[in-house]
Amino acid sequence: MKTLTLKNYFFVGTPDARPMHTWLSIQNLHGPASRSRTRFLKLVEARAIEIGKVRIELLEKYATKVKEIVKVKKDGKEVDEEKEKIVFMIGEFNAETGKMDEKETTDPTPADNKRYKIEPEANEKFNEEWKKYIEEDFVIDVTPATREIIYGVKEIYLTSTEKFAGRGAALYDEICLAFEEIKGSDKAEKVEKSEEKKEEVKE
Repeated sequence: MKTLTLKNYFFVGTPDARPMHTWLSIQNLHGPASRSRTRFLKLVEARAIEIGKVRIELLEKYATKVKEIVKVKKDGKEVDEEKEKIVFMIGEFNAETGKMDEKETTDPTPADNKRYKIEPEANEKFNEEWKKYIEEDFVIDVTPATREIIYGVKEIYLTSTEKFAGRGAALYDEICLAFEEIKGSDKAEKVEKSEEKKEEVKE
């Protein structure tokens, strides 16, 4: 059976490169190309979600943590309990200097300019584990059910007229090569098609 081999990092964005699923979702497409794109996004949706979850798990694993006393209810009464909390860095505008200062917070509320605080040694470990994970392969079987979808998206990439630069250009080239290097045999696919035809004749 033929397979399409993608890399996990195809689904990770950088300042100058959109993730594969994001790039596909914003393309202006018509007819069959649009349908192939929509169905392909469903094929990779679970992996894209998984990658996002793994990143958060690793960030929380290596983030700086502090212990705080919090109020909790036990047997109907409020008591003090020690709890470990993750430390974040958040930008705060300084009116005196006219610049953004960073301060620490343990408030988990989402904010656009908030990031996990990770010490240098822990950050090295995070980067090592994260790099190993995003280098993993994501293999999709090219079956009779997915063939048209995959080759439809291949055509979208290979005929794109969008201009790319920097990391975006490198990622685009890698994705194109992945589609061009679809490997395997058509034997299993032919057998499946033959079986499908036999079933149609029986009906």
